[in-house]
Amino acid sequence: MRKVFLITTGLVGASLGMSGAAWASSSECYVSGSGSSTYYSGCGDSPTASTTARTEAESTRSTTTTIGNSVSARVASALSGGARSAKTAMAETGVSTGDGAMQQALWVSMGASTLSSTVPGAAYSGTMSNQTAGYDMMLNERTVVGVSAFRQGDDFQTDFNAGKLTGSTYWLVPYVGYDFGQGSTMDAMIGVAYASGKAMRASSNAEGHFDGYRTMAAINGHHNWGLGGDWYLRGDLGLSGAYSHTNGYDETGTAARHVDVSTSHLLQGKAGGRLSYAWDRVEPYVSAYYAYDFVADYVGDSGIKPGGSDDADEIQLYLGLDWYATDTESVGIEVNRVVGRDRSEAMGVMMNGRLRF
Repeated sequence: MRKVFLITTGLVGASLGMSGAAWASSSECYVSGSGSSTYYSGCGDSPTASTTARTEAESTRSTTTTIGNSVSARVASALSGGARSAKTAMAETGVSTGDGAMQQALWVSMGASTLSSTVPGAAYSGTMSNQTAGYDMMLNERTVVGVSAFRQGDDFQTDFNAGKLTGSTYWLVPYVGYDFGQGSTMDAMIGVAYASGKAMRASSNAEGHFDGYRTMAAINGHHNWGLGGDWYLRGDLGLSGAYSHTNGYDETGTAARHVDVSTSHLLQGKAGGRLSYAWDRVEPYVSAYYAYDFVADYVGDSGIKPGGSDDADEIQLYLGLDWYATDTESVGIEVNRVVGRDRSEAMGVMMNGRLRF
């Protein structure tokens, strides 16, 4: 077996005459043979492991949380689920106010999250970006319906197989919210998506293009309490589920092979609260939730293992500020952190804007 020297990172290794061997990356990665007789050295802990399969479960969980939070926050601002609207509703003896006299709204949000895993045989790190645009309208003083379009962008370095994954997922998410009066609201949503991208492994000696579909659904209940002055506490309960399916594909390159279909499943419940202060046109808040995976796929030493994992829960923390610049315009920013997973971490930032008319 011969070496093929890479002069600088990112250049493609050239063969010195032996068609079955290559070396590509700033570290030494040897690939010899082909098909089931391929041998690897220095190409990561699991050079033959599928990049899409190893990252699919965590990506599904993070995306479901992001979509659910974005839509739920929008519904809360339209009904009496936020401190500012709850303050008005309670002042009117439990009458639902929605967004005042406004009947329609456009809203956008954008943000990014970092995800990482130190699971043996599945260590990775990277970012997920997201952009959302939505429209909704009040059917009556208690009911809001709407639809949002959500784009997710993935960029992961998969250390376990000396690889990389990049891709995009496009979601369509209809939603509905209802105000029961006396500070109680609910929201529900469903989503469908198409995903595609490129996965590499073994230091670019194997590369493939993938696609697939995603689905999700969530329902949340909320109740507001006035704590005196301009302080408000909102209790939240939620249940969300998601399914991810990535089609099989054939790789190209000296270490190419067929990658099988991969799937992930999620059913997660969460409970917690949001403490906010409705001060004039500014509303700072802090939120904390405990989330538990009733059904989920986890990455482990021997691959994805449905259930049976003791890493089934997490704490979600949020710190944010909404500014109601005018009676029809508002903007907000939020930072978040997920803690409590044994060998994975996530944190991010989200910004939003709303226009009512």
